[in-house]
Amino acid sequence: MRNVSVLVIFCCMLFLKPINILGQSGHFLTYAISEYKLYAGNIYKSKPSLNFFQSYQFTLGGDVEYIFAKKNGVGLGLNYVRNKYSIRQSPDKHFPDDFLHESEDVITDGLATELFLSFYLTEQTETGLYLKFAYVYDNVLGRKHRFTDKSPAGAVYSYAQTKLYDVPFLAEQTQSVKIILGFKELAVSAQYRITPALSKTYLNQIPSDLPKLSVGISLGLLFLDL
Repeated sequence: MRNVSVLVIFCCMLFLKPINILGQSGHFLTYAISEYKLYAGNIYKSKPSLNFFQSYQFTLGGDVEYIFAKKNGVGLGLNYVRNKYSIRQSPDKHFPDDFLHESEDVITDGLATELFLSFYLTEQTETGLYLKFAYVYDNVLGRKHRFTDKSPAGAVYSYAQTKLYDVPFLAEQTQSVKIILGFKELAVSAQYRITPALSKTYLNQIPSDLPKLSVGISLGLLFLDL
């Protein structure tokens, strides 16, 4: 229900004409946004358990931003978000279970709502240097546990992949804060999750949550200026 309400607001912002805020005339900018960030850190503080370059967050969606007072902006984003955690296989592995596999991933797919405030550091808001602070609410729609094992087939080994859906150890919603420093279409971004990625019941069974910090790059393409 929350994301439906946000979608209605998002669509309304696309078609509203610019209004005045504090006596300043403004305008709307709409962007297509794509982000790719790697997770930094480990599920256990004492030892690594994720394959670093294979654990990522991918975002694809759009932003609507209202520019006011010439160099400030406030906006709303609606994005598809995929989180993939590649679990490192080691003898002391405990997440999400004790079994060892050839490869193992925990994946979530969700619809995220983003509220943000922008500060433009140059005269040109569309193509200049900017700093953005955002709050992100991710409604997780898909929770998957995927692993691959060797299966003997005569003298030759083949591989079998298993997918488990709606796994109970992943949370259904998460919240994050994000900071973005950008210039023109490109930006660097860092996002920190402030709520657990794992369900409360499962958190009682392991020492730590999944990594909270992700760092990467963002690409934003302006396609409408009202």
